[in-house]
Amino acid sequence: MTREAAVEMIRALFAVFGSETTGLNDKDLGGIMLPEADVFFEYDSGAGGVLICRGSIHTPKEPFTVNELEAFTREAASGAPCGGGHLEYMTENGGIFLVRSYGEPVPDETFISDIRELVNATQLWRREVLIRAFSIVHRTDRRDTVIT
Repeated sequence: MTREAAVEMIRALFAVFGSETTGLNDKDLGGIMLPEADVFFEYDSGAGGVLICRGSIHTPKEPFTVNELEAFTREAASGAPCGGGHLEYMTENGGIFLVRSYGEPVPDETFISDIRELVNATQLWRREVLIRAFSIVHRTDRRDTVIT
């Protein structure tokens, strides 16, 4: 995928919300802040070009413990929705994300639908999956806990 094709896909998504964008900055990064979730974009020019889309689940003030990260991984492996992608822990910022990647351009409608699926799954992780994982790790009932 070319950088230009990745930018056009991102612009199509912004257009749905009545916004305009340059798509990616000079470091090949971009993002959109939605009420439901933040989605970040990265263009990787290696291997023919890939557009990486990350739905932000949570970036804690204190780093996740190894046990917490393992619990999140188990949740993903046991079928927690990942929005058509996979779970990723980013050591750079300590956050966990749901990630979809595109090596080829897709029609605008497909990309928009895919990002909506990613956002919906991100919300579910925030509302249910993280709390369930924390409950298991810390052996408490945290159904009333809100992750901020």
